[in-house]
Amino acid sequence: MTNAIITVIRDPGNQLGKRFDLDENGKIVKSPAVQVSFAEAIQHHVPDIAAMEKLLSNVAEDTHAAITNSVFPRVTPRMGSM
Repeated sequence: MTNAIITVIRDPGNQLGKRFDLDENGKIVKSPAVQVSFAEAIQHHVPDIAAMEKLLSNVAEDTHAAITNSVFPRVTPRMGSM
């Protein structure tokens, strides 16, 4: 992976995620379901598919966490996984 950084955002006080509904035409509509009180963002180095799979598995089990492919250039990513 050339851009091997994934940022995990976590709010210990509130769940993070999206809400999925159907509109009147049966189309899926997604909207944020987030009320952030306090959050931390940690960049993770994911050099291969196995590392990405492990990170996604950990985040999937934590309703207070979400991922983004945003990178903060002056922040050193955490090596390894969650």
